[in-house]
Parts: sequence; structure tokens; C-alpha cells
Amino acid sequence: MKIALCIGHSRRIEHPGRMSTTNDGGAIAADNFTDEWSFNRSIGYLVKAKIPPCEHDIRVYDVYNGRSYTEAMTDVAKQVEAADLAVEIHFNAYNGKAQGREAFYWHNSTNGEEFARILLDVQGRFLEGEGVAFPMRGAKPASRDTRGSQFLRKTRPIAVLWEWGFGDNPEEWEFYRQNDDLLVSVLAAAIREWEPSML
Repeated sequence: MKIALCIGHSRRIEHPGRMSTTNDGGAIAADNFTDEWSFNRSIGYLVKAKIPPCEHDIRVYDVYNGRSYTEAMTDVAKQVEAADLAVEIHFNAYNGKAQGREAFYWHNSTNGEEFARILLDVQGRFLEGEGVAFPMRGAKPASRDTRGSQFLRKTRPIAVLWEWGFGDNPEEWEFYRQNDDLLVSVLAAAIREWEPSML
């Protein structure tokens, strides 16, 4: 199967007067240094390395072209058009106190809902194995008013937006920073667990 791992906040931003662009970066973690894009990009490429090509065709998408969020979502939708599943990887940020994992799917996508639930359940099992109990915020249907919904609405493949935790929460961030391999294993295991249902 063809799996697209999309790195949230990959939109390239032009800087007037400079011959350079940067990605928008997303939220900053509790260490006040690591940005969402950099950390999750590493997770995406480690998942790609973990799953052999003979098993799945994993591709990482870490550049979205466009002068606005809408244009960037249109661009990534074109890039992943041939995939069977597209997962956009994020971490949440709010007030430094909120915790927990959640995943969004387009409201009428039963396959999206199924993968979102599998992904969060697998993450819960891995956390339990580590003796950690960060909250389960759930698999949530997205509509046009939902933050990040254009990724879910515009992509042709089954699509899920994964918020694996709150990067601005010091406890949660420190756990995942030290155990980034757990996030890699979670996503790889969820893909493998979900695959039989699609055959």
C-alpha cells in the first residue's frame, strides 16, 4: 500500500528582501527551542526507515508549496493523490498544562475514523507498556470549521490528522522527546494493524 506521511506546518514562507524561504514551523515545544515541524519530520523519516519497501511504499512529504494555508493544502493534496492513506503529523500546544492524544478525520469518512481510532488505541497500548497514562482525547470528526480540516477535506486518500500530544506541556514533551522511538513504533504498528481491513 502507498502511505503518505505528511509533516504538519511544511508550508514554505518567502521572506521579502531575502533570497530564502523557511517552513512555517508550527508550535514551539516546552524546551522553547524545538519546533513542531522539525521534530515530526524526524518521526516521519524514522517510520519510513522502519517499514521496508517490500511491505509498504512509505513517502514523506515535508514541503508544501503555496502563499497561503489554502494553497499549501491544495498542493499537498496533489502530491499525495496516489496514496491509499495520508497521515499528517502534528503536536498540540495550548497553555502548557493540557495533555493527551487525539486524531481528526473528515466527518463522513468511515475509513478515516477507523484508522484514527486504531492509531490512538495503539498509542494507548504503547503508553500503558511504559507505565504512562496521558489522556485519550479521542478520534474526532472534522468539518469545515475544524482547525486543520482542509488537509482532511482536500486529500483524495483516506486522511487523518494526528496530534500525538501537547508539545508545550513540559511533562508530556520530555517523555516523548526521550522516547521518540515510541511515536515511530506507534505509527508503524497502526499502519500494519489497519492494513488487513483494507485488503
